[in-house]
Amino acid sequence: MWEGKVIDEVSVIEEYDVGDYKKMIQLIEKDDGTKWIRFYYYVKDHGKADEEYRGGSQQTLIVKRENAKKLFEEARKKEFI
Repeated sequence: MWEGKVIDEVSVIEEYDVGDYKKMIQLIEKDDGTKWIRFYYYVKDHGKADEEYRGGSQQTLIVKRENAKKLFEEARKKEFI
């Protein structure tokens, strides 16, 4: 089984009719010290508190072009990539 922990992340919020999405790039470290990158998102209903975000259920992460650029720039600044 694959195990590791999120040690840092960068994110952007995208709002849609169906809810708010927190899309992110996460830096994950496995128990053996190797580092991995995960593209992930969380979703919540409009107007709900941030604590209401739940993990996304789709395998694919789709991000607006300008937000993808922001994510990659922030990940580079933090030396994820």
